[in-house]
Amino acid sequence: MLVMLGLTAVAVAAAAGMFTQNLFNQVSTVKWIITVAAPVVPLFLLLTRRPVTYLAAATVALLPFSALSYGLGSVHISPVVVVEIVGVLVAFFSSNTSTSSPIEDRISGSNLLAPGSVATLLLLFPGAVRGVGVPDWFTQVAITAGLAYIICRACALDRHAPLIVAGTFVTGAGAQGLLAINEFRTGHVFNAYGGGVASYGSDYFYGYEGSFRSAGSFFDPISLGNMLALAIPIGFAIVCFQAFPKWVRAWSALCCVSAVSGLILTFSRMSWVAATAGIVLVIVLSPGRERWRQVGALVVGGAIVSSTAIGLAGPQLIQRFDSILHPTAEGVVTAQGDQTRQQLWHAALAVFGKHPIFGVGNGNLQTILHEQVGGVSVFSHAHSTYFQNLAESGLLGGAAIAVIYLCAASDISRRLRQNRQTDLFARACAGALIALSIVWLTDYTIRYTSVLACMAMPFILLVASRRTVRDTPGQLEALPLNRDDVLPDRQLVDA
Repeated sequence: MLVMLGLTAVAVAAAAGMFTQNLFNQVSTVKWIITVAAPVVPLFLLLTRRPVTYLAAATVALLPFSALSYGLGSVHISPVVVVEIVGVLVAFFSSNTSTSSPIEDRISGSNLLAPGSVATLLLLFPGAVRGVGVPDWFTQVAITAGLAYIICRACALDRHAPLIVAGTFVTGAGAQGLLAINEFRTGHVFNAYGGGVASYGSDYFYGYEGSFRSAGSFFDPISLGNMLALAIPIGFAIVCFQAFPKWVRAWSALCCVSAVSGLILTFSRMSWVAATAGIVLVIVLSPGRERWRQVGALVVGGAIVSSTAIGLAGPQLIQRFDSILHPTAEGVVTAQGDQTRQQLWHAALAVFGKHPIFGVGNGNLQTILHEQVGGVSVFSHAHSTYFQNLAESGLLGGAAIAVIYLCAASDISRRLRQNRQTDLFARACAGALIALSIVWLTDYTIRYTSVLACMAMPFILLVASRRTVRDTPGQLEALPLNRDDVLPDRQLVDA
């Protein structure tokens, strides 16, 4: 009680603005919100029965904003890092003290992805330590590992955690879609620091022949497109899974419509293809009786979103769509840029040919590309995650990608063979992972921490959704999936 009263007093003082001036170099509304939220969040956790689940959801919600940082004295820190640290601590102690609710791991399919992820890191390690920015690489690994730990612990303690976490990811995609729509309409980019709005100039790199390309809270439109392409198949799977409450499916449908609209306005062609392939795979892997319903939902939703997007973006969107199969053809306005991308691919493969085993090390390819390909800056890259990885990490890097994908494919395959009817997350993650494999063909956005964490979500959900909890009376109250399917106490449920 004393702790709760103390936190309440701190929250009231923060709301009065007593801390903002002393803690931050510059004052803004967002920073005031942070000082108020700092005591309110632990106070909320003391009152809830699902602290780890809600912390996992909060971390996932903040992933698209990982690039934001705020000055705390002489230190700059991102809100997602603070929430993740708290989440790891709470998850660790919760996992060690939750003796009243027995935890069980039920293997639904094989469990290759968890050790496969460790093997992937070991294969990437030589290229990381031989390159530049080694501390940044370890920071990215630590953030991603912390995210995985929180989500897996949440799913081990709460059988509803997979849906809550996945729903938060889809909701975040919907919010990014709304940001993208607003940016496209107003021409102003998202600015969380306060002090006015920023806007892209006419010479901005991601301008499409004068057209504005929305980026949401990410660094660029391609990063936003990649994130939305991963989230949309997961959201589509939730929409079409009848065991979930109607309000969950309706909310996911709204988020998917928003996310698809935002995806279209990024003008990211490969992200369009990736999201479409992900949805198609979800439909193919679904039980036969569900497929027609999914196709109907896809047709209706696609018609609504397409007509809205064309109304917003006009003929330039149609021209962009027409160039998907022939990006370098005569008359395509972005043909020159795509020809430069092909030159970067050839240069990256040539570097791989000279350094086939270990590559040149992370971050060392940019200088080589700048020297060998005309018209690109020293900050350029291979415009392909696969080619970038081969050039910088060699065959070990290629093996790392192959290992994690083969492990994920093996787990998904066996889970679907065992429980195709109800294993929603195997289908959803399969759709997201095929989308990821496609965007990696022409994009290299994984270098950003925010995008890397989002790209890790399908792998994490695939591992975490295997972990289930058996409720005991009075612990982790059950939320019935629907009116006719009330889950009894002490029943072991597949997520």
